[in-house]
Amino acid sequence: MKWKVKNTKYIVNDQWIKLRADTCMMPNGTILDPYYVLEHTDWVNVVAITEDQKILMVRQYRHGIGKVVVELPAGCVDTHDINSERTIRRELLEETGFTADDFILTGKMPLNTSNHNNYTYSYLARDVKKIQFATPDATEDLEILELSFEEVYKLIEDGELQALHTASFLLAVRHLAQ
Repeated sequence: MKWKVKNTKYIVNDQWIKLRADTCMMPNGTILDPYYVLEHTDWVNVVAITEDQKILMVRQYRHGIGKVVVELPAGCVDTHDINSERTIRRELLEETGFTADDFILTGKMPLNTSNHNNYTYSYLARDVKKIQFATPDATEDLEILELSFEEVYKLIEDGELQALHTASFLLAVRHLAQ
């Protein structure tokens, strides 16, 4: 069932995103030209739960949809990061000033298997503690929120929490129930 890639041409190739146009041949001989694929680095997010059972979230503007949204602390796996756990430890600390002793990997999910090549790693961190002030990147203007589980469920029901963060939250809840 696997397609053969006959040719690849990069349309965009920079530090943030790569867009390639592949010429593909399906097993039945059908040629797809072009077939676009977005190449991203892997992403991470965390369901970080405080000692009083609040979930850390961040409110920020997201230009892709042109709205201020509420999200889990998250980020991209940088080339200097050893692994996804190191990335999420760094991102949680930078975005919120919180950390935890243990980060549990609850899932690894492909973003969009039809035309993206990256994965999202989802983590759970319990009993997170604030150890410093948040130090977000220059491109991040974040408001830190502490929401109840019910408030997060309401975001999901209202279609306000993005799909990968919804999946990560549900994986964390399942892990907590076990």
